[in-house]
This record gives sequence, structure tokens and C-alpha cells, in this order.
Amino acid sequence: MTKKILLTGGTGFLGSYTLTALVEQGYTVRALRRGSTTPHWIDPAVLEKVEWVTGDVLDIVGLEEAMENIDAVIHAAAMVSFNAR
Repeated sequence: MTKKILLTGGTGFLGSYTLTALVEQGYTVRALRRGSTTPHWIDPAVLEKVEWVTGDVLDIVGLEEAMENIDAVIHAAAMVSFNAR
């Protein structure tokens, strides 16, 4: 039985490479993203195999829905800023 993984931050740098590795290793991947974009630097054949869910890690109800029938969660979402504040 294939493990189903929920990946937060699937469109970010770390998340996109994590989802690539997971897909290549045969996992079923559901990835959380805030908008409708996908990482342009990842092979489209990999991106096609990902179940994309639009949402936010701060939305508890949305996260619960995204975690339905999931075996494990990898949290790669982050807020990155180069602003000193």
C-alpha cells in the first residue's frame, strides 16, 4: 500500500524539491499551496502526479480537511523575509 503524504509549502524551494523526491520514491503526495501557482523549476511530469490543495496552514478547518486519509505530514511551509524587522 502506497503511503499518502501531506506536504505543506509545496510551492516553496524546500517543499518543491521534497515533493519531487517523494513522487520519485513512489509516494502519493497531496501538497498545500496558498495560490494557484506551481513551481516552474520542477518537471511538469512530477507536478502532474501531485494532488494540489489550496489553503493556508493557519486555517485549522482547512488543514483538517487536507489531512483526511493522510498517513504522514511533512511541514515545509515558512514565511521568508529579508526585511530586518
